[in-house]
Amino acid sequence: MNFLRPKLVGIAILFIVPLLSYAQKKIEIGGELGINVAQLEYHGTTSGSTSKIAAFFTSDFLISDNFSLLGKIGYSSKGGNNLVYNNNSFSGNFNYLSFYASPRLYLSTINSVRPYFHLGPSMSFLLSAKQNDFDLKDETENMDFALQGGFGVKFIQNESFIIDLVAGFEQGFSKVISVFQQQIHNRVAPYIGFGVRYRLQ
Repeated sequence: MNFLRPKLVGIAILFIVPLLSYAQKKIEIGGELGINVAQLEYHGTTSGSTSKIAAFFTSDFLISDNFSLLGKIGYSSKGGNNLVYNNNSFSGNFNYLSFYASPRLYLSTINSVRPYFHLGPSMSFLLSAKQNDFDLKDETENMDFALQGGFGVKFIQNESFIIDLVAGFEQGFSKVISVFQQQIHNRVAPYIGFGVRYRLQ
């Protein structure tokens, strides 16, 4: 039951709070497919990069012409290769159920091409963890809290259909491996995503 509580908090942050701010009654729903260029980080030292898949359901709440709040729920894979610490080497592959809240500030609202900045928190809940073929789930923390942000461009095709290109980073703050004394964190730099959404009227 204690493990379920942070999940409920995350869902509330990403979906209930935006609904309370839903003044214009406009929402876009859809999906996003992306690539995480993922690493592990230890005291400023990073591991080798590995390309991982991410896939999300998305909902974007249009609060004003210049501001929206995008929520994402889906699968995200992280990890890294050959992280060197204390003369040891570690590689890991971690799969998560991830929740993202991404406030967006649009730089232009004049035409159908709208660049934006985004910055917000993410919470990820562990699905599986492996080092090569060895199962690490019992030694891995259940939750990964991170800050993510970046920039993107929203292409409004017509009144209902939207294409979204987004790039950014994700910096984890949670300890990944619970049995290590060292503070090893997840890191994604960059994330590249392609999304499509449908605007509900």
